[in-house]
Amino acid sequence: MSHEPPFIPVPPTYPSAHYPLPQHPVAMQLRPEDAGKSERWRLVLGCSAAILALLAGYYAYLNIAGVMRAVGSIQGRGGTVAPGSLAVALAIIGAYCLMALGYAAVGTWNIVQRRSTARAPLVTAIVVGSIGLVLTLAEVITSGIAGHPTHIAGIGLSALIIGRAVIVLRIKPVPAWPAAAVEYAADH
Repeated sequence: MSHEPPFIPVPPTYPSAHYPLPQHPVAMQLRPEDAGKSERWRLVLGCSAAILALLAGYYAYLNIAGVMRAVGSIQGRGGTVAPGSLAVALAIIGAYCLMALGYAAVGTWNIVQRRSTARAPLVTAIVVGSIGLVLTLAEVITSGIAGHPTHIAGIGLSALIIGRAVIVLRIKPVPAWPAAAVEYAADH
């Protein structure tokens, strides 16, 4: 028994009695074994993004505290802070705050959409995870502190988010013709 949908002719650009316009879009669903895998990996992806949101918020806090201590120390000795270095510090703090918000939004979105076939939360997770991975690698390179547990966790979780999102995106939904037929019959 084939699961292919029946042939539906392409309607012309004008309404016609011979080619009625479709009333419902084709419903799509995942196979049961794929649905379970998709739901699990979207939940893992969402929880990983939530953990990364906490880590990025922690880094923002550490940077704010560090800048405040440095400025206080410099001013305590009677010096002034160079505007350029303060601008760089504020840009780094802003980047971590934005990453924390981005990870929190992506994590929540993927947890809420874990039973759907929506691709947008997964693509967004790949984009945010890639940006986070690049920023974490840049932090490791510029700080000279390789092997710090939060760096390892950030790199690992970003890679996990990207990898799992790609795996879930590769799952192809199939037309749910029996379900669509039942829904159509119930409406009419």
